[in-house]
Amino acid sequence: MSGATRQEVLGLYRKVLRIARRWQSQSGLDKDSDVEKKYICQEARNLFKQNRNITDPQLIKNCIEECNARIEIDAPPSNGPGHAERTPTTQAGGTEEAGKTHLPALSP
Repeated sequence: MSGATRQEVLGLYRKVLRIARRWQSQSGLDKDSDVEKKYICQEARNLFKQNRNITDPQLIKNCIEECNARIEIDAPPSNGPGHAERTPTTQAGGTEEAGKTHLPALSP
């Protein structure tokens, strides 16, 4: 992985962790938000660690694109709390739990 690509991936990882830090559950309950924040951080850690040895440039590019797309779906809008549009996902490491969609990290 080139230095620029490595920096981009590390930037995505940090971005996912920042999203998790500011995450608010749809229920608005602190308890639910805390559970989801922990899940997002753990899922990011696991998936980034799982994929850190990928060397195929196209696969790396696909992972980066998928991560960016998931960030766009689940990141809160800049004008306030909440989530832009949450769509259930069960592919490539995502999970759907009791109607809540969690932001998975970089995965092929």
